[in-house]
Amino acid sequence: VLISLFVLAIKDNLIYIIPKHHDRAQIATSQTVGMLMVTTVIGTAIFLAGAPWFMAKASFDFAVPLALYVFLFINLDVLENYWLATQQPRMVMLFSTARVALRVTSVLVAAAAFRDFWSIIYTIIAFEAIKAVFCLAILLRLKLLVLQLDRDLLREQLRFILPLSCAGLIYFVNEKAG
Repeated sequence: VLISLFVLAIKDNLIYIIPKHHDRAQIATSQTVGMLMVTTVIGTAIFLAGAPWFMAKASFDFAVPLALYVFLFINLDVLENYWLATQQPRMVMLFSTARVALRVTSVLVAAAAFRDFWSIIYTIIAFEAIKAVFCLAILLRLKLLVLQLDRDLLREQLRFILPLSCAGLIYFVNEKAG
């Protein structure tokens, strides 16, 4: 639920923007990473502030590990959208397959080795931290992170993101309420 609320349609804008403005792929990617960072910081802060209410309905307190997991899961995770936008489906397939296989393997190994709920949770968080560092390394190697703001491009990105995000939220709320 948290991931659905924080991600919105932010990453998807790259599939639209990069083919249209290929010369500004670095800026578009950087601004997308920045928007993800902003939404997850705000969303995580709201979740942690409301943690007593959420945890009153849970059987155990996992607010901080959950917030950390969601933060690591979402941020810097734009490579697939970038590769789709630049017509590199092979990279998407390799990255996605490796990520899922390694995530499942790490959970299964932790479950078999430790047989402890918290060990599994910390293993998942560690995996997402390693994935985030790996994504950061790839983004830096591809020179896709720059400290530059293009207001016109940002406006265009937001014109794409906001309607899709609103539609996605309406669908999400409708689905969960139903």
